[in-house]
Amino acid sequence: MEKLLVLSNRLNISLDSLMAAEIAGESSGGRAEVTGTILITSPHENAVVSCYKVISSQKMKTGKEAPHFALFGVSSGSASFWGEPTTFLGWYEDEEQIAKEVGAIQEAILNGQPSYELKYSVKVERHWFGMKILRD
Repeated sequence: MEKLLVLSNRLNISLDSLMAAEIAGESSGGRAEVTGTILITSPHENAVVSCYKVISSQKMKTGKEAPHFALFGVSSGSASFWGEPTTFLGWYEDEEQIAKEVGAIQEAILNGQPSYELKYSVKVERHWFGMKILRD
């Protein structure tokens, strides 16, 4: 651990970054290399985005049959005045569904999976006055 602290200070790298690389090296056991990024496919929004993190919205005050949460993918790249480049990925009916999705994406990144397709997002129909979740 002391060696990691010295490396962190000398290279000006966070301990989290160093520990992630060490943990990935110890536990890979033939698995894919952990890169910290993942290609996320959103089937309902027709988007494919390379992300290093995802961000969920706060609960939105929408209609009874409308989604209440949104998920955004954050890509690496030059940050602008408005922050890091983000892409809308999908709508979610409730907090439980978006939490499952974020957890599954996090697990996929930690396991070194190169890609992930959203599983819990819902398809919506947009109207002039809002939107409605389409049920199968």
